Amino acid sequence: MTRAQQRQQTEARILAAARRLFADLGYDRTTIRAVAAAAGVDAGLVMHYFKSKDALFAHATDQTPAEPSAGARPASQTSATAHAGQLPATAHAGQPPATAHAGQPPASQPLIAGPADQLPAAGPASAEGTVASPAPAEALLTSLADRLVSEPASSLAVLRSMLTNPDAADRYRAAAEAQLSGIIAGIPTADADLRAGLLGAIVHGVIIERYLLRLGPLADAPPDQIIDLLRPCFEALAATPAD
Repeated sequence: MTRAQQRQQTEARILAAARRLFADLGYDRTTIRAVAAAAGVDAGLVMHYFKSKDALFAHATDQTPAEPSAGARPASQTSATAHAGQLPATAHAGQPPATAHAGQPPASQPLIAGPADQLPAAGPASAEGTVASPAPAEALLTSLADRLVSEPASSLAVLRSMLTNPDAADRYRAAAEAQLSGIIAGIPTADADLRAGLLGAIVHGVIIERYLLRLGPLADAPPDQIIDLLRPCFEALAATPAD
């Protein structure tokens, strides 16, 4: 193994540990020492690779195809192993993200739904006198169904940290604003921005309750059941009142 490959594997371990700890504890309670212990490296090496806690957070919350997902387990089930200096089973990375090297923070990724081009315009009028706009509703429901099965640790890290850390809040806003624009474009009503905001709020509320708060049955309910219950609400919010 070359030195470059060794460095990549070490960076991947550090990022996997950082994602899990930021998701479990939030930005403020996660320390460089804790990340280093979970990754099995010296704290100085973490700083050598990522320069600062802010830069480490930026890279750890960059969503990539190789990124581990959190699953539907409560955060408490993984935080104990992380503090013991071991990564959870889902946190081991194979090939490191292409943006793992320190430098400019990676761009934030969508946290609400699919790309805006997956949210086409409204459909034909229904018998009830409304113009149905199923695309935004179905795009959100499809995305949410996947997220109810497993949610990227980087997304949970941002959601847990955004109320106390300005960088996490900025990353959330940047991702959310881009996605809300796509949803708004698919709801041709005068109050499309409000409707899109309500849809986004519901999605995030469900994700936060299922993975971070875990106060009720939503934490372990079957994804299909959740989606079936939400569908009428989403379709109503994405409908256009007839003139």
